[in-house]
Amino acid sequence: MAEAYPWRRVLFGCMLVFACWGIGLYREYPAEVDEYVRRVQDWTYAKAWAHLGEFSAARIAPVRAPLWAQVQGPRVLELGIGHGESLRLLNAPQAGIRIHVALEPNPYMHQQLVQNARRAGFAVRFNEVSEKLAERQLIVVNDTLAGGVPGVVAAAAPYNSVVTSLSLCSVDDVDGTLRTIFDLLSPGGRFIFVERAGRIKQAWAQRVVGPLLGNCQLDRGIAQAIRGMRWRSVDVSTGGLPGSFLHRLTPLVHGVAVK
Repeated sequence: MAEAYPWRRVLFGCMLVFACWGIGLYREYPAEVDEYVRRVQDWTYAKAWAHLGEFSAARIAPVRAPLWAQVQGPRVLELGIGHGESLRLLNAPQAGIRIHVALEPNPYMHQQLVQNARRAGFAVRFNEVSEKLAERQLIVVNDTLAGGVPGVVAAAAPYNSVVTSLSLCSVDDVDGTLRTIFDLLSPGGRFIFVERAGRIKQAWAQRVVGPLLGNCQLDRGIAQAIRGMRWRSVDVSTGGLPGSFLHRLTPLVHGVAVK
């Protein structure tokens, strides 16, 4: 009887060779490998949320819709807009929105963002604001506030409203980002937010759940950080959504702060 082909040993050998090759490549070109891995993560996250985003938006709509109804123009800044599902919640004509600057550092989300923005009645531009255009503009900025305020964001300041939705948990410095938001608001301007409250404390759980939510750090005290700013008034609520395991695990913190 012929001996069975050793598929398991061959497969294990191939995996070992590939792992050694990957380690050697990373040692030789660490910056290039990190950039490639980041792009793969961005692409994977964008593709996943192209399908899951509508479900997530529908789940948090009971919380987000009444808050987004309080957004006032003419200038609005949004951090981490993603695919732009939240744009449909804005009553842009009634709110007087003329310029909506949207920070989204994942370029693989921009195509669907543009489509959703046009459906919501915005003319879309990238990285520049035109004061001469009569139509409502959505300015897509492929950047964050981590390395300082991008030029186009500073040029359109101050803002009447700044909004964030499930994005503060993934920034490098929550307190620094909140200080920048405060500085970019006009006097009396509103910071309107729906974020994930920190509940996961175990490192292993963070490593498992965090990447599924865009590298969201679920052990942060976002509510405390918001309350700690020098707002003229601040209303912060915390709670999950009925029937949702994910939102029981990572409840929402939401509200409005006025400068």
